[in-house]
Amino acid sequence: MKHGRKRENVSEEALLARREKEAGKIKAYNELVEQCRSQFEQEIYTPDTLSLTTRILQHNPDYYTIWNKRRVILQRGILESGESLSEEAIAKNRSIYVDDLQFFMQLIRINPKSYWLWNHRRWCLESMPNPDWMAELGLVEKLLAMDARNFHGWDYRRYVMEKLRQDAKDEEQVAKLTQGEFDFTTRKIKQSFSNYSAWHQRTRLLPETVASMSPEEKNQVAKHELELIEAAIYTDPDDQSAWLYYRWVVGRALLPVRVLGAYRCEGSRAIIVVMDSDIILADAPSLLDGNGNPVSGSWMSLGPSQRHGLVWIAMPNSDIDPSRISIHPDIIVSNTPLKSKPASAWQGEIESIPHASEINALIARFETTATQWSKPSKRPYTMTNTSHISAWHTLDRVELLKDQVRVVRDLLDLEPESKWVLQTLAHFLDQLRLANGVEDPEKTCQEIVSIYETLTTIDPYRMGRYQDAKQKVLLESHMDALSKSNEAEDLWRVIEHVQHMT
Repeated sequence: MKHGRKRENVSEEALLARREKEAGKIKAYNELVEQCRSQFEQEIYTPDTLSLTTRILQHNPDYYTIWNKRRVILQRGILESGESLSEEAIAKNRSIYVDDLQFFMQLIRINPKSYWLWNHRRWCLESMPNPDWMAELGLVEKLLAMDARNFHGWDYRRYVMEKLRQDAKDEEQVAKLTQGEFDFTTRKIKQSFSNYSAWHQRTRLLPETVASMSPEEKNQVAKHELELIEAAIYTDPDDQSAWLYYRWVVGRALLPVRVLGAYRCEGSRAIIVVMDSDIILADAPSLLDGNGNPVSGSWMSLGPSQRHGLVWIAMPNSDIDPSRISIHPDIIVSNTPLKSKPASAWQGEIESIPHASEINALIARFETTATQWSKPSKRPYTMTNTSHISAWHTLDRVELLKDQVRVVRDLLDLEPESKWVLQTLAHFLDQLRLANGVEDPEKTCQEIVSIYETLTTIDPYRMGRYQDAKQKVLLESHMDALSKSNEAEDLWRVIEHVQHMT
């Protein structure tokens, strides 16, 4: 037995006959391809040449070169062309396109996930006169009824919906289409909580669906979504679909980048500036002497490249030692979509800290110009955040996170080794900590670290990911300590973690 089937005892003669038959099919197929290539090179765009492409595609629907040639043959030899076509010519062209749409229906049964088939259908509909987009919506609904998780079908459905929206007469009709599509995702999700495509489609529709609602109505929708998610994760806690949507609904807080401080070791001229997030410098921060006059300096990042970093080192280019530093918000570009630029400029004294041997290694990196930062020639790209909580509902962030932590903890009691339960608990606890919603941030960090250590045991294939997440939490813990204490010990812990992570 193999894969539930009895192993066949096939004679040598039968095997030989089968191979000869397959060789014959391959030979015939290659002859068709060669004949089509020859006709095409001679620019013979006739129904016979089109028929050759039909026969080839019936054997191999993914032959994208033949699809391209088929369109050229249709355009140059089969379809009527001209600026003002007669009604008869328009009807003829429509009939030709309809034939190709029917051809699609024959082939889609062979491979419903073929990029080139779906691409050709789009071309036909966009090229033909008066395409029936509502009929297309009905067609793709039937296809998704057969395979509800076919992402090609979902992608095509989004495409059809966009065409229907473009043809809509007014905003009321657009809203009706959007609500109808949202209701469609609800039906598909209730049929199967593991339908990732339906959950994903929901993230695109929900903000628009609630756009005209009052804040109270939006919050009621959010609570309903959380109830739907809870039903899904309790039904199948090991399926990722609802968990990913869960994070999207709860969202992330979009926090501004913070400057944690500027420091100089006794006996050293190097200045260490620490941010709470990885940033790109669009311009150099201003070093100032005691009278507020600018002092020129060179800059270096401790990150993996000079393009960005979390810890920056400045070395004055003159004998004057700066005593203050000013960082305008416009020169800070967050290197993560989860942070925004500061709301205002940061100005502060350069704190003096005891000398430490670690500073010598940092200063040594200034010996080669290759390690130094230079001002970028163009404004760095600013990442946009698409998942912060203010996107579409206004539920109190701290209370929302506390409620969801309780939900996930309850599920963890039932599923103590579910990686998705543990990952989500760690994520929500971290978000709650960042929102200043925990009484003991250090204790919360320790719990998050413990969760990631557990995950490395139960999900070893993603060990590196969990270890990185753990290091990030530890780094943030040290940065919190530094922002409160300005102690040298906390500074060197931050730098040690940054160097370890790079």
